[in-house]
Amino acid sequence: MFLSGTAAKITPVRRIESYELPTHRPITHKLREKLSAITENRDPDYQDWVFAIPLGG
Repeated sequence: MFLSGTAAKITPVRRIESYELPTHRPITHKLREKLSAITENRDPDYQDWVFAIPLGG
């Protein structure tokens, strides 16, 4: 179980009420790594998803 959003990207849920969720989460870890690689333009398969915006003038 995880939450996702623009700033948080993929954030695991650690607890639901008093129940602690397991810390070993291979699928969440893979998704987080993949999304980071895409948004940081490190994944060549998704380079057309990322557009650099020049800063300054």
